[in-house]
Amino acid sequence: MDRTGGDLRPRPWLPAVVVGAGVLLATLSILLAGWSKQLVKESLRFECAERAAALAVRIDAALDQRAWLVARGGPRPAEALAVWRLGADGAALEGEPPGAPAPAPALLEAARQAPPGELAPISARGPAGWLVATVAPLPPGEADGARAALVLWDPAALEAALLRPLLARGSEGAGARRFEALLLREEEDPPLRARALVALHPPLEAWRVAVALEDPEAARWTLRVQTALLFAVAAWLLLLLAASVVAWMRRERAHALRLAAREQLLARAYHELQTPLMLLRGAAESLERGVIDDPDEVRRCVGIVAREEERLTRSIRRLLRWLRAEGGGDAALASVREEVEAAAREQEPALSARGVRLELALDGAAAGLRAPRDLVADVVRELLVNVEKHARGATRVRVSLLAGPRGTAQVVVEDDGPGWPASDAGAPAPASGFGLGLLREGLLLCDGALRLEGRPGARGARAVVELAARPGVRAGGEAERG
Repeated sequence: MDRTGGDLRPRPWLPAVVVGAGVLLATLSILLAGWSKQLVKESLRFECAERAAALAVRIDAALDQRAWLVARGGPRPAEALAVWRLGADGAALEGEPPGAPAPAPALLEAARQAPPGELAPISARGPAGWLVATVAPLPPGEADGARAALVLWDPAALEAALLRPLLARGSEGAGARRFEALLLREEEDPPLRARALVALHPPLEAWRVAVALEDPEAARWTLRVQTALLFAVAAWLLLLLAASVVAWMRRERAHALRLAAREQLLARAYHELQTPLMLLRGAAESLERGVIDDPDEVRRCVGIVAREEERLTRSIRRLLRWLRAEGGGDAALASVREEVEAAAREQEPALSARGVRLELALDGAAAGLRAPRDLVADVVRELLVNVEKHARGATRVRVSLLAGPRGTAQVVVEDDGPGWPASDAGAPAPASGFGLGLLREGLLLCDGALRLEGRPGARGARAVVELAARPGVRAGGEAERG
């Protein structure tokens, strides 16, 4: 995440906002995973109850339709045991089939209480079970003065010809295939898988309709998959949040280290530049005040001014190049191998004048690596100048280029001179002076490192430089390979 906005001012609250939002999203995902499971269960239960109620209404409508057909003079249905015409006083006038016994007194009493002119379902308990009947109003103007028809239904025939076929048809269709409708007698217990149970309306209250899932295991598996996916989303959000926090912490730490390295570099530069500035000031003041009359001394002071001015200019330019290359910024990239070879060949005449033979060992695997041009040149040049000036008695210096781990390039400069000065612990002393000291601090600023190696009491010095590099890209877009 960006540490700064468009105005480059720091936003310390941004990580807290991102972490809070991530925690909130992960928490909502976990809560949704638990809540959605219960919601789906309730939704299935409601759908089953709705389907059971709809089946009960369809059964009532089908029974009423049969009763209306009888009242309009239609044939007696096969599900009807008998049909009687009722007079104005509620007495049974005649029955069909001929010779049918008189209706039970309980049915006649219920028929007398039925609202006139309306279809009325009636039922009563008899010695053999429920008596199921319907009172249907007759058209006015009947010759015998009959006002209604009393239809006595056969429960077993109704169950076989009406109830079960309707339940079977109610379970058809694309939306209903997941459900199964069951017809139960009032004394039967519903199956465990039933999600809804509805008692039929009179006169069919002896039956109940239960609706269950046709494949409950498939529904449970769907719920498990849905819950697992939601928990996976929550886990992914938490992992993403943790990775973002870790990445932000690493970036902040790297930024803090880079700031510290820059401060160290500037502090060393300020300290080391004091010496040439003092020499310049002293020589300039001596010449300005005329305290030196000897021409040789005047020439010496002028030489000091020229030499130190050149040193200051070179050092300040180098410092600016290091700052420009900080963190792999906008510095121009070049092939590490080409720059190492060019800088080494540039220093070869000065080394030869000192009697030091230059050897190059450039690994082909590093040919495709690229790094800031000035950075590579400064590294090689400074290490070879250090050999030229301080490796007294050295006869050879070897410059090696290797492909290091994690996309780094290693430049190794080793000679057969007296070696590094030893510290109190016997190891090579840390880099000091404006040359190697600036090199060390500058490399830290640019995600690199300088390591001095040597054996106490043995000849030879070895400097290992690690440079952050990038793979080169050819014109066609293909990465270069050594």
